[in-house]
This record gives sequence, structure tokens and C-alpha cells, in this order.
Amino acid sequence: MNWLDRLNNGAKNLGDGLEVLHWAYSPALLDNVTHRHTYFEICLVGDYGAGVFTVEGEPHALAPGDLFIARPGVAHRIQNTGARAMELFWVCFSHHAASAPRHPNTHPTPPSNDLWREFSDSLSLVVPDCVGARSLWETLRSFAQNSGWVGHELQLAALSKALLLEIARLGAPDLGRETPVATDPHRAARLAARYINDNLARKISVEEIAAHVHLSPRHLERRFAQFAGVSPSGFIETTRLERARALLRSSDRSVKEIAALCGYANVHYFTRAFSRHMGTTPAAFRRTGVLPHKSAPKIGQLV
Repeated sequence: MNWLDRLNNGAKNLGDGLEVLHWAYSPALLDNVTHRHTYFEICLVGDYGAGVFTVEGEPHALAPGDLFIARPGVAHRIQNTGARAMELFWVCFSHHAASAPRHPNTHPTPPSNDLWREFSDSLSLVVPDCVGARSLWETLRSFAQNSGWVGHELQLAALSKALLLEIARLGAPDLGRETPVATDPHRAARLAARYINDNLARKISVEEIAAHVHLSPRHLERRFAQFAGVSPSGFIETTRLERARALLRSSDRSVKEIAALCGYANVHYFTRAFSRHMGTTPAAFRRTGVLPHKSAPKIGQLV
């Protein structure tokens, strides 16, 4: 199966109201007559050729790398003007805006709807030198040429949607500047906490954790205190003891085995640490399953 057949059979319904009707390519496009259609037709001039894109009687020059947009219901025509016919990629698609959700706070309208609305309302016809769109189109062609394994349809759809979103961005020049992205101030500390949880069974240092999240140990200490209310070292010990308590309650492993699984090389040190924090020995807790006083907060779950 060639790459166009793969695209036309697999990359069609892309979600968010996007329906691809046809993927096409010509190494030497023939002139066509004035026509119109009820869908978007987006074309990209490849490595060679030149031409003119006439829209409602108004000509627009075309050169390699130019992207041009035939909008629904608008009469247009494509003609070659160079000695060599244009290499052309194109895709035909429709977009149906999602209806308003019944519970907007629970199911917000997809952000891409704003982009498609701007694209649909724009009067942009030719966008010159579209390096990003050309790169995505070539990537999509290369992937489709070499795909065919289980799951490739999902990847084709993702690449296809990325290309169409890039086309929408290029075709909506008045959309405005980049929308601010909400940031997570605890991202690095959250990743550090997860790294700790993943490596509890061995000795782990603050320096190692800091290197993993690309922070200095001092910066990690400050970030972690803001995130969890304790230092990384305190988080490590509390998390080890919380895991040990869970294992004592839910498994038949020996106290020595549980100590090793939780990163304690010495069972006697583990017993002292558990007794100091939990108010009872590991063996006594296993028998009763009850702590004599309120245990430390389960900060080990902050991941």
C-alpha cells in the first residue's frame, strides 16, 4: 500500500470536528479550470515549479514552499507559469465546530475550536515560505511510506492532526500572540518525590535527586520545602516508614525483608526509626495493625 492510500484509509476522522476527505500529491500538477467546493482545500508547493492561484478573478503568485487556501464556496483556479509544472501536496477537509457542552465547567470546549474559528473566519489565501508545514508534510509522507505495523493508525492520525493545526495557525494570522501557559511551580519537586518513591529500596542522596531534576541541592531543598513542607531527607524517611507500615499490614514478609525493601540495610536501625516515628515496634504493629498515636502525615503520596 502506498503512502497516499495509507493516509486516505487511516487518517480521516481526527477528532475536534475534523474530517479529512482526501489526501493528494502530484509531482507535476496539471492546470485546472475555475471551480468551487464545500470543503477546505489546502495546497503546498513543493521543491519546484511556479504558478498562479486565482481566487474570484484575483491572481496570486505561487513559489516553492508557499501554502495556499481554497475556502468553501469560493471560486478558484490553479495554473502553472514556470517551465516545470509545480510539485504539489494537498489535503481536503471539513471542520464542524463542537456544540456547546451541557456542563461547560466539567467538559470545557476544546481550545482548538478557537483556532479553527479564527481560521474559518480569516481571509488569508497565500502564506509564503511555510517551512514548518512543509516539514510536517514530509514527515507525514515518510511515516506513511514506512508504516503498517499494529498501532500505526494512531500515529498517522496524530501527525495528520498536527499538520492540520499548523495549517490553521498559518491561515489565521490575526489570531494574536501566544496564549500564556499555566506553569506548575512544583514540577521539579513533584518529579523529585516520584524519583524518591521509585528508588526507596536503596541508599539515595539529596545530591543524586537534585542532579536527576537538574537543580542544585540547595535549590532542591527550597523547592521541596515549599512543596511538601519538609526537606528531601525528611520526605525520604517518612516515605520509607509509610511504605514499611503498608507492607507490615498487607504482606507476610519478614521484618528484615521489609526493612531491606524500604531502604534500611540494618533491621535494628529500621526498628528504632519505626518505633520513634510510629510509637510502636514493627512486630507489635503487625500483630495489632493499630498505632498508639496519630502517625506522621502520608507525604509520601504527594506524587
